[in-house]
Amino acid sequence: MDSKKYKVLLTAFIVIGILLFLPACSPEPDTGYKYYDIYGWVTEYNSGDPIKDAFVYIAGQTAYTDETGYYHISNIPEGVHTWRVSADGYQGYSETIEVSSDLKVSIKLFPIGDGNVSGKVTVNNNTGYQRVDVSTASTSNNGSAVIFNKSSDGIQYKENEILVKYKNEVSTLSTNSLENNNGVQIMGTRELPDGKVKHYRIPEDKTVSEMVDYYNNLPEVEWAQPNYIYHISAIPDDEYYIYEQRGHIITNLEAAWDVEKGDNSVTVAVVDSGIIPDHPDLAGNLVPGHDFVDDDNDPTDKTPESNSGSHGTHVAGIIGAVTNNGTGVAGVNWDVNILPVRVMGTDGSGFTDVIADGIRYAVNNNVDIINLSLGVDPSRLENGSDPYMDDAINYAVNNGVIVIAAAGNGGSDSIGDSYVDYPANMDSTIAVGAVDFNKDIASFSNYGQNLDLVAPGVGIYSTWGYYDGYNYETISDYYNMSGTSMATPYVSGIAALLLANGVPSYEVRNRLTSTAVDLGGTGWDQYYGYGLVDAYGALLGKKLSKPYVMAAEFDETTNTVYPRSEIVQVNDDGTYSLQNVTPGEWYIIAYRDVDDNGYIDAGDYYGETSNTYSINTDTSLKDINVNMYYVTGYNTSTSLKINGIAEIEEVNN
Repeated sequence: MDSKKYKVLLTAFIVIGILLFLPACSPEPDTGYKYYDIYGWVTEYNSGDPIKDAFVYIAGQTAYTDETGYYHISNIPEGVHTWRVSADGYQGYSETIEVSSDLKVSIKLFPIGDGNVSGKVTVNNNTGYQRVDVSTASTSNNGSAVIFNKSSDGIQYKENEILVKYKNEVSTLSTNSLENNNGVQIMGTRELPDGKVKHYRIPEDKTVSEMVDYYNNLPEVEWAQPNYIYHISAIPDDEYYIYEQRGHIITNLEAAWDVEKGDNSVTVAVVDSGIIPDHPDLAGNLVPGHDFVDDDNDPTDKTPESNSGSHGTHVAGIIGAVTNNGTGVAGVNWDVNILPVRVMGTDGSGFTDVIADGIRYAVNNNVDIINLSLGVDPSRLENGSDPYMDDAINYAVNNGVIVIAAAGNGGSDSIGDSYVDYPANMDSTIAVGAVDFNKDIASFSNYGQNLDLVAPGVGIYSTWGYYDGYNYETISDYYNMSGTSMATPYVSGIAALLLANGVPSYEVRNRLTSTAVDLGGTGWDQYYGYGLVDAYGALLGKKLSKPYVMAAEFDETTNTVYPRSEIVQVNDDGTYSLQNVTPGEWYIIAYRDVDDNGYIDAGDYYGETSNTYSINTDTSLKDINVNMYYVTGYNTSTSLKINGIAEIEEVNN
């Protein structure tokens, strides 16, 4: 082969090789991602001095600040990322930011102090409410500044709506012209003797405050205002409620009543000693029942005062005493049907056949829940069970009826046994033990592997009465009683609230157990079961988190609160300990963001100390307790957006 042909062939091979190689070394196809830069300065909060060697992180990229406090991170993909910063001697900070352009993100960090504060947070409901006009608290931003509105004129109104009253002399032509120019939509008109009130929906790009200010500055307008929201307060006015019914507080009923107060479409059978049928605080929620002791249609409890009076009336009142009627006590349900079934004699005892017949009667009368505040030590039963009673309870459960039973009150020594009474120990029932108002297990309450829940059962005030055998009449009254018999109707009542709220019967057990407040070990334990029944959590279908606590400074002029410590969750018993608190004069505040929306608004909890505490180097304050209260619509202000201390600014290139 001559040299000319060789060169031609060599050139051809080279060209082919280049063509084959080009796809391998060409740029990767566009993935569609966009990348941006983030930079800023990290400085000390009080002095404004730069912080050198602060560590900054976002989307897997890191940087350290220089001697001016400056950092710069490149190639951050578009999207939502967590931005974090930390530095020796300062409280760390994190914030979720959306990256859709180059951003300047600067931060002022709080120095870590040497003070520490400890105490206990007590969770209350509305009752005893102090002065909480709140807006926000963040559970995630340990160094964030959280906006609060602590003024007494807190507001809440419908978004995108305003009301405008025009002066009497203003013509329809003028109002039409203003409406056309401002892009408002007429939702209604009220003709008043001295002028016309228009109800407007405002444009989406305008805020309520902007439009209210605009209209109030027009000569044609007498006034303009938001369309305020008013709320019914779910605190019953029953005479003994605030002073006597603490069990309602620790089961979160006041918060629950903002969600559901009950409905008479739900029927609970109280299979017990009968009832005082004409009790004025109970009669309105009773439906006709049956007496299986005397075998008639009059379930009147004939238990005399000397035998402790009417057990069944006390149980029924916990479930559904007539509520918000200005007298007596409040039931767990404001509205509910209670079917009284008398199966226990005046000596407080009953028999298998009578009780089983009462259970079947309740099922055949279409009840939703059967409350059994009764039981027997299983060691007294042959093989630990009662087949006839088994059949009756299985009949109920197989027909979709929820059966809730008392765990039992121990033996003759009134010390709780390490096993649950029958029939509460059946897998098909919900077994309920008792706690006191400090949420400690009651000394008499049985416990063990079959226990499901606990509820208040010590010193429970409810409807009561007795039979006067001399005058052949019933006496209506109220009384304190203790026992797992009292705890059981709390759970039955809360189950009724769930049904009224649309929760299917097959889901009720899980709702009750999965949302209960842990009192012993995490999860189930033999003393508390799954924990203290929580009416509010059950209705929301979520286990409420433990409260958060922090030391904080309020800026009244900007309605802002600045954390001056770490933000910590309380322990299971409500105690807390704040370490490394920055020196100064601070409040201690506690909060629970129930709906996890980053705001403290209606449905959440908030509390603060009544005064500030002076914290210096090496200060150690103990027993700084905080009462935290449920925030309902009537005591909350407009929720405001969380305002972190990170200053985020979009950079236009």
